[in-house]
Amino acid sequence: MASWFVLMAATACVNALGLGVVFWTASFGVPDSMNTGITADGPGRRLFLGDETWWTASLLPVVGVGAVVAGVVLVCVRLRVAAAPAPKLAVPYGVENQTTVARMWALASLTDKAGLVAALTSSARACRSASGRRRGSASGRRRDDLRAGRVGGVPRNSVKGLIMLARKLLTAVVAGSAILAAVTATATVTAIPATADPGLDRRALRQTLEEVPKGGVYGIYSDVRYRRQEWRGAAGRADVTTGRPMRPDMRHRVGSITKSFTATAVMRLVERGRVGLDTPVETYLPGLLPDPRITVRMLLNHTSHLGDYDEALITVPEDLETMRVRQYSKQELITLGVGVGKTGEPGQLPGVYSNTNYIVLALLITKVTGEEAEDHITRSVIRPAGLANTSFPRTPYLPRPHARAYTSVFGYFDPPRDYTVFNMSWGSTAGAIVSTMSDLNRFYRALLGGKLVSQASLAQMKQTVPVLPGEGAPSAADYGLGIFSLNLPCGGKAWGHDGGVIGMATNSFTTENLQRQVSTGVNLTWHPAAEPGEVAHARHLLTALCGTDQPAAKSAPFTLPNLDTQPVPSRS
Repeated sequence: MASWFVLMAATACVNALGLGVVFWTASFGVPDSMNTGITADGPGRRLFLGDETWWTASLLPVVGVGAVVAGVVLVCVRLRVAAAPAPKLAVPYGVENQTTVARMWALASLTDKAGLVAALTSSARACRSASGRRRGSASGRRRDDLRAGRVGGVPRNSVKGLIMLARKLLTAVVAGSAILAAVTATATVTAIPATADPGLDRRALRQTLEEVPKGGVYGIYSDVRYRRQEWRGAAGRADVTTGRPMRPDMRHRVGSITKSFTATAVMRLVERGRVGLDTPVETYLPGLLPDPRITVRMLLNHTSHLGDYDEALITVPEDLETMRVRQYSKQELITLGVGVGKTGEPGQLPGVYSNTNYIVLALLITKVTGEEAEDHITRSVIRPAGLANTSFPRTPYLPRPHARAYTSVFGYFDPPRDYTVFNMSWGSTAGAIVSTMSDLNRFYRALLGGKLVSQASLAQMKQTVPVLPGEGAPSAADYGLGIFSLNLPCGGKAWGHDGGVIGMATNSFTTENLQRQVSTGVNLTWHPAAEPGEVAHARHLLTALCGTDQPAAKSAPFTLPNLDTQPVPSRS
């Protein structure tokens, strides 16, 4: 017996030495006198693979733990020989596929005979449940050996049987200890340095978000994603009368982000062969438009040069009072847009942004599918994307919870007027959808990830042309089919859309590699005194899309994308 205990003590010392070397080097680095290829940058940095010295230190615990377990098993076997006739016990054969290494590790750590017997009984039951049931099979013969108290056909109580048992258990235990120790060593050696990839900087996101209401915007909510991480925040007031605070989950009118949904529905029809991108609209809706050369693609990327019906709806700020209670038909909106006059020839570049294009697409969807466009978009886009809080409105009222919507119409209303209750029939498939910031991120992640349309269709949607926000605007956006791109100062592009309705504005963008997303909504629009808040809003967007590890997120100039600006005249 003494020799076995000596073996156990010696292996325990080896194990302790090996573990000590590993933990010391992983925590404090390697002394210069021992530095033979291991790289460590100080406390908080993990070691990376060096030369033989590191392998020696790493293997010491593996060998030590295996030796200790082997010693325990052999001592228990020796105790078994000296004991009285053993109870009828089914000893497991090796490690079956259904017997875990963790179970064998627990078995090897027992140091008394009674515990060993109990563990062997438990392991044998697991082996029986995983073994074959045919008596002629190898697994069946092993099962019969277990029931008869034999090991490999040899009686268990014989010396030869005990030796075979010890050999099988030793093989299983050493294998298990080696696997577990190797996993531990790998985790220590290959861990990523603590300073790499900060992910979401929640503090910076919170700070930049809180600057927005300080700059005059009443309230803002934001949903930011980086890979699998998500951050949601809100700041400011949802209701300036009661002081009710903003919440990240509030429903919001997203304006022209609706166009991305409508374009997705059209592209799904294109994939099914029911609509042709370069087919004239005249083919589907004869006599609707004044120029038969206008194609479906021209509607989607705003190169049709149809006039924007907004210019006919809103000529003075008081027109908003009429709009908020009036029900508009799609045909009426198209007639208004055509009456505004064309901004160029079909296909001419740059294009000019016009809501009329996406109302024509609504009639196209209805003609091809036989469904109301809003119903079809809900069935073919919103539901497949899993958007539980996204819908077309059926009434002038927002679903709860929601913020109130305010605008001063560039200083005409002082203080800004509440336009929360508003009939959105004038927006329809160009700008009426209600959603949440979290749903918007989910939608663009599904769209740009190729889950709503094919990669071929997505490539078509990303073919951009220059589009002006309005006729005579100084700069153009790179507009595709229902989405447009931003060139980020930190490098790369982001895809998405902005949206603006009476009293609410929205931005939703996803980087081209799908790693970062941000969606934001505010409840005050067209208010000159809120310009500092708009600058802070742009900084928050940039922080979300670039991350604070990028110098550009702190220093580069960046302005809010602004395609969806209503042509409302100022008070002057």
